[in-house]
Amino acid sequence: MSLQEMYLDCRAEGDLSLMRRSRCLLRQAMAHFLRLNIVKKLLLGFLPLIFLLLAFAALALFSLNILHTHSEAIIHTDIPIQDGAEEMVALVLDQERFAKRYALLPAGEILQLFESSSEKIQDIMTSLANLPGDRALPLTALARRQSNYHDFLWQTFIEDSGQQLDKFREAALERELETLQEELMVILASLKEAAWIDQRQKTSSSAAMGRIAFKIAATICGVGLLLSLGAAYLVTRNISTTIRKLVQATEQISQGDFDCELDISNSDEMGDLALAFKEMGQRLKHLEKSYKDASPLTGLPGGIAIERKMRNVLEDGGFFAFCMFDIDHFKAFNDRYGYSRGNQVIKSTAQIIEQVAEGVVDREETFVGHIGGDDFVLITRSSTYTDICGEITHRFDNIIPSYYGAEDRKLGHIVGKDRQGNLSRFPLAGLSVAVVTNKKRQINSYIQVGEIAAELKKAAKSRGGSIIIEDKRSSG
Repeated sequence: MSLQEMYLDCRAEGDLSLMRRSRCLLRQAMAHFLRLNIVKKLLLGFLPLIFLLLAFAALALFSLNILHTHSEAIIHTDIPIQDGAEEMVALVLDQERFAKRYALLPAGEILQLFESSSEKIQDIMTSLANLPGDRALPLTALARRQSNYHDFLWQTFIEDSGQQLDKFREAALERELETLQEELMVILASLKEAAWIDQRQKTSSSAAMGRIAFKIAATICGVGLLLSLGAAYLVTRNISTTIRKLVQATEQISQGDFDCELDISNSDEMGDLALAFKEMGQRLKHLEKSYKDASPLTGLPGGIAIERKMRNVLEDGGFFAFCMFDIDHFKAFNDRYGYSRGNQVIKSTAQIIEQVAEGVVDREETFVGHIGGDDFVLITRSSTYTDICGEITHRFDNIIPSYYGAEDRKLGHIVGKDRQGNLSRFPLAGLSVAVVTNKKRQINSYIQVGEIAAELKKAAKSRGGSIIIEDKRSSG
């Protein structure tokens, strides 16, 4: 749900004040956040840190760019202007000194030094004109003043060298020289001062930028830290609360309370875990009920579970086959070989029935139970129930001789007392199977199924050997 939709929902609820609308949006945003899976929650928790790093990077790059620009301007513009102005001041004074020296002692070396000073001044002005940036320098005025100054020195001290001047003329020339020199010095001083002021402004601006960057960085850090802590608190609190509820539910289940309610509304992996946990509790409850009624020898569900299963099958309707298995001559076998080996036969019989049932196509609709002693039940909706029972009796007949001694196997029977105490011959054990179905008749109760199965089992045992007898009588 978007924030706009949340806002409309809040308006629909009648929360007209800004504070109430804000609270409503916050609640709905929180509900939306809790519906996210854990991965998305963790990503949202890291987003403030990511934004913090990006903001820091942007701020650092912006600040470094300004500092770099100021540093470039100071190094390549302001400092060269100041150095050039100072050097030109020294060269202007050198020009005066060389011109006056030439007037006293005309020599080519002195004249060369004078011209060299003038050329250096021109070179410096050319360099200043080529400096980067759009700085407006008074180079035109400086060049004009320098030309006037150079021409005055040339005409006064070099061309007219050796002439005798009266004191008045000499004083007038000195005043004119001072005026020209002062004009030059004023321009050079203003050039140097302007560069120095610009340098100071850039330095101050860099320092101010550093302070601002620090404040912004501190603000971003504080906000990012609060957001990260808030997101981390929400995520960890949600997960820890769910885990605590699961721990409490585990303790209740360990104490036998399988109907414990889990108040967990998460839609993430923890919510899935809660649903699976609840389902597990119900399965454990079912297993506990089955275990209480299970046979301690085979672990198969007992009489109560068999009756419950059969009642469910009858209520659901549809075809079913109730197959009862009974081991023939089992009492004589126990008398001959003892209960320990008899228990082994019972376990093996249970394993055979379970293994065959595992291969049934409708496995979920097939149930195996142990009524007790040597009686077993298989309930199935499969139409191949005769094949299933045939496979069970076939496997039973294959293994049962191995439980007899070599002499009894050779004879094919054992000698023992019957229920009346008379000596009798008992064949090797077989498996009688009584099959009750609703294929031809309507069956309405478990009692009816039991009565029919008991009748069929009695008929099967009277015939001897492994045999399958199916009730084929119809309702009509």
